[in-house]
Amino acid sequence: MGERNVFCTENGTWSNPPPKCIDVNCPNPVVPNSKKLSGFMGPYKLNYAVRFECHKGLQMKGSDTITCGIDSQWKPQIPSCLHVNCPNPVVPNSKKLAAFMGPYKLNDIVRFECLKGFAMQGSDTITCSIDSQWKPEIPSCLYLNCPSPHVPHSKMLSKLIGPYLPNSTLRFQCVEGFSMYGSDTVMCSSEGVWEPLLPRCLDVNCPNPVVPNSKKLSGFIGPYKLNYAVRFECLEGLQMKGSDIITCGIHGQWKPQIPSCLREACPEPVVPHGIIKKPENILTVTSEGYSVGQKVKIECDFDFGLNRHHILTCGSDLHWYPSISVCHPKHFCTEPKVFHGQIKNGTPVYLINGVEKGYNVGDVIKVKCDYKHHLKGKNSIFCGSDMKWHPRIPICEHRLGCSYPEIKNGLIVLRNGDAYNPKLNFSFFLGDTVRVKCRPGFGMYGNESSKCSGYFEWSPDLPVCVQGNKHQ
Repeated sequence: MGERNVFCTENGTWSNPPPKCIDVNCPNPVVPNSKKLSGFMGPYKLNYAVRFECHKGLQMKGSDTITCGIDSQWKPQIPSCLHVNCPNPVVPNSKKLAAFMGPYKLNDIVRFECLKGFAMQGSDTITCSIDSQWKPEIPSCLYLNCPSPHVPHSKMLSKLIGPYLPNSTLRFQCVEGFSMYGSDTVMCSSEGVWEPLLPRCLDVNCPNPVVPNSKKLSGFIGPYKLNYAVRFECLEGLQMKGSDIITCGIHGQWKPQIPSCLREACPEPVVPHGIIKKPENILTVTSEGYSVGQKVKIECDFDFGLNRHHILTCGSDLHWYPSISVCHPKHFCTEPKVFHGQIKNGTPVYLINGVEKGYNVGDVIKVKCDYKHHLKGKNSIFCGSDMKWHPRIPICEHRLGCSYPEIKNGLIVLRNGDAYNPKLNFSFFLGDTVRVKCRPGFGMYGNESSKCSGYFEWSPDLPVCVQGNKHQ
């Protein structure tokens, strides 16, 4: 006890009093209703530690670990194991959802739910704490009153004065010059809210609705307030576009839109997968539609064909005659258009509508180009099950010379006596000569030289290279 190290000063005294060695013994620590986890046996000397654990169902008050101090006292104080019981929690106008019956021990949890028409103030879940108190505090269930209603520019017809309990009913009326938006009667619900929502008194004014060439059947004079309705009728010979009845809306706009009275006309024909073409000899189409007697032409999209007539006329009853045609998917191939050429084999037939010509699936046609034109593509094509020509329709191109001399298993070595390089000149004109050579292992049948003649053909015919070493 005291300083462990001391030294002699210049004054001939010790720097600190000499230490003392004392016999420290702490008494045996006893904690009822507990067991020791360490420090089971004494003697309990300085800094000796003992640890406790309370029996099940008891709560320790104090530290579970204590240490023998220099004054032979336990630090901190010896703990105690206590029985914890919380009182039965009572919340009027509620029911328990958990832990219905006591006794309520440490850490027991109780949960509440307020009855209909009541609102909970506080936490719905509480826990029994070590001080035998519920934490947080026991809640309460209070009446769900509705707030005092405030509807500007109105007066309350009901004489009821708050507080407004559930099922309380109020009725309102807007002051002069204002219109009500919503229900004039509301009721306080069990959740403490007004149902339906409180109304609003609005100063709504819609402009005077004018429909040229019409007359009003109702709503002759304004002002036009919220929900005010006006009804129109078109003058004789005109047709109404839109609704004949309109109502003043909350934003000062007529709903639906103000109608119009238009000259009677046939509407624009609607033909899915088709377009409407206006012949040049008819009058200009107006916004109202087509005048009686006007004609239109229907053309179907690619891969679609008409089932009936392609010319329609606007009748006096404002209907199209004959009835509007329909564009159906084609079940045939349309007659191919070959510019600068002609179809040699194959005859088209008129289809059901009597307007278009085409070919049935499986039909084969051959194409021949006009003079001074050569064929690009195959000269024989057929109508496939997909209603398309296979291979694709060829093209007749204008030519200025002979076609490129393709020699299978051979190549052009000279052009007009000079070495030929296809990368420098690919075209052959009238009078050009070529010399052909077969590849190794192939023999030539025919003349090795040929000339581009006046008919844009090679003369004599280009040779053929076949496997072997023969030459004819």
